[in-house]
Amino acid sequence: MNFDPLNLLLGFAISTVGYALFRWGKKQAKVPHLVGGVLLMVTPYVCPNIPTMLAVCGAIGALAYLVARAGG
Repeated sequence: MNFDPLNLLLGFAISTVGYALFRWGKKQAKVPHLVGGVLLMVTPYVCPNIPTMLAVCGAIGALAYLVARAGG
């Protein structure tokens, strides 16, 4: 993990969104939101730089949205 202040702040923000998505998915019993939230909480710790983190987290968020929209 990179200890650059911007990387840490962005990782914290993404993890916070992931936590909120996880909690909402748990409350509503929606599996795509649960999985997407967990992945958003973990991803910032394994991404080596900011562009990669944004791309992967954006893809996770879009995938969770599309699966939920399709009725998953």
